[in-house]
Amino acid sequence: MPKQTPDGALADVVRGLTAISNIGGLLVTMPHKFTDFDYCATGSETARLFGVVSASHRNPDGTWRGDMLDVLAFV
Repeated sequence: MPKQTPDGALADVVRGLTAISNIGGLLVTMPHKFTDFDYCATGSETARLFGVVSASHRNPDGTWRGDMLDVLAFV
């Protein structure tokens, strides 16, 4: 379900979604791709290389793992 999240409010949204145990993943678009990287405990090599996240999913311990899928989608 899409959520309109104002710039600067992502921390509150991620905190709230983390508290909901049946949410297994998030897709993020601009302007939040750079900010969401900061909320991921782990990340793919691509996400770490660019410092951005377009998708994140839960790690077994409940933290988030980020990935950048834009390049893959483009190719």
